[in-house]
Amino acid sequence: EVEELARRLRTAEERLARRLDEASKLLGVEVKAPVELMPLKQDTIARLEEARRKLEEERRRVRAQVEEAAGGVSERERLLQELSLSPDRCPVCGRELSEEHLIEVVERLRRESEELRARLGGLRREEARLEEDLGGLARRLEAVARLSVDEVDELSREAAELSSVLEEARAELSAKLSELDKARRALASLAGLKRRVEELEPLYRKYLEAQGALKAYPPRDELVHQLRSAKAAFEELKARAEKLREDMAKLNYSPEAHTKLRREAEEAEASLRELLVKEAELKGRIDYLKAREAELRAKLAELKQRESERERRARFVELLETIRWSYSKDGLQRTIRARARPLIEELAREYLEKFNLEYSDLKLDEDFNPSLVGPLGEQPVDAISGGERVAVALALRLAIARALAGERLELMILDEPTTHLDEERRRELVEVLRRFFKEEPRVLPQLILVTHEREVEDAADAVYYVTREAGFSKVSMEPP
Repeated sequence: EVEELARRLRTAEERLARRLDEASKLLGVEVKAPVELMPLKQDTIARLEEARRKLEEERRRVRAQVEEAAGGVSERERLLQELSLSPDRCPVCGRELSEEHLIEVVERLRRESEELRARLGGLRREEARLEEDLGGLARRLEAVARLSVDEVDELSREAAELSSVLEEARAELSAKLSELDKARRALASLAGLKRRVEELEPLYRKYLEAQGALKAYPPRDELVHQLRSAKAAFEELKARAEKLREDMAKLNYSPEAHTKLRREAEEAEASLRELLVKEAELKGRIDYLKAREAELRAKLAELKQRESERERRARFVELLETIRWSYSKDGLQRTIRARARPLIEELAREYLEKFNLEYSDLKLDEDFNPSLVGPLGEQPVDAISGGERVAVALALRLAIARALAGERLELMILDEPTTHLDEERRRELVEVLRRFFKEEPRVLPQLILVTHEREVEDAADAVYYVTREAGFSKVSMEPP
């Protein structure tokens, strides 16, 4: 039995060790005890969620760069095609081109196209790598979520119970071995008596025969006692018989009535025996029901404890749902947008006035979709001209930046504002930048604009060119 318990304990401990080892490999950290599994699992899920969020942000950034690079390639291919059709005129600004300038522009466009194609290939490989990393991260996150803490806890409890039972069995075995050792020593001490027993065995058989003969007769004291008891009983019965004869004489004794009373007495005794049997059965049933009641009370207490735990977890989940809703777009974000909207509208109106547009007011709905109020009444942004749309977009951008930074706003950086603009919108953006950020009075003290479009240079006070050479970025004020 001890060996079987030890084998079962080894099996349970090996299964528990395998589960902990599997959990350690999956979580990326050593799980030394079952109690560490749940917090480590939660921490790993949090880390993996954060890593997935960062990878998704990186993927969105790379996709934006892929679209940007692809747009740049398409734009330069279009310019090269226009140059091949009209080699004597610049397709961007429309001015005449000399042969030398044409060659320079074509070489520059081809060089930029090749650089963008190489960059586009690298970005697409990076995007594929990010997709693969996200897939692996999602699979690992799913595997961590499926990791069963209850199974590990059950194996831990099973191993603990088997260990306790094994210790008790070993203690019992040790006690029995100790008794066996004592018995062996006693047997060894009896080895010398064996010969004496063999010598006395004939006398012992005679003794047993005499003892058997004596057993047929009670001991003398017992016989004397029985004799005295019999005499006392005889005298008592004799007195009772005499008394009964006297009573019978007085009562006019009837044998039939006596027989009837005896039969009723025997029936009463039989009923009494049945009642005693039923009483014993009922006592056994009562004991069973008391044990069952205790068992059910214990289960009820356990169920109450589980219900309390379930209610606690339900309250916690409800709290988490409340927090999640509070920080959703319809919760705290909506409140922040609602509070910031009047300030942003007011600042945007100030910038629109500086842009000398014919609109007197700018309104934002709950989702920050703008509409303008002018001579024709309230109009959506889609109904105004392209240049006005660019001016409105810049006014909103400046208003949001100023609402966040306050009166300290002295600098703003625009990164690739022409990415999604066609040629006409880019020209209108250049015109707006030239009018309101280069001529006095300036809307903003300083504006830094990052772009790949050369026509934006006309609106700048200073132009810095960034090129990549031998794996390093080189900054210069001379065009490459």
